[in-house]
Amino acid sequence: MLRQFYNIVGVLRERALYQNDQRAYSFIKNADTELASLTYEELERLSRAIAAKLQSIGASRQRAFLVYPSGLKFITAFFKCLYAGVVAVLAYPSRRNQKMSRPEAIVADVQLQVLVKIEI
Repeated sequence: MLRQFYNIVGVLRERALYQNDQRAYSFIKNADTELASLTYEELERLSRAIAAKLQSIGASRQRAFLVYPSGLKFITAFFKCLYAGVVAVLAYPSRRNQKMSRPEAIVADVQLQVLVKIEI
């Protein structure tokens, strides 16, 4: 029987229960080199660990600005926001030679209500 999920958090919870030791995400350098990976259980545990704290400061339904390069830290920060009910506004770090950085432009545009610094 196929289960129905209403969001990606439900999918992650299910996978953490029944496929806990399988890889959820891998960050690879090239076809032959895996730099790091997270299992479903690890990702779910890391995501839940901060969600209650974000909710306790009133961050649910607020916008959190995430600026991370590609990698597992980005994935973990994104899922932490999802678990807490926080709207993740995503941006890739800007290059040094850009006049106005992309993150600054996004912050000005989306009118962030809560600034959330997520330590990973």
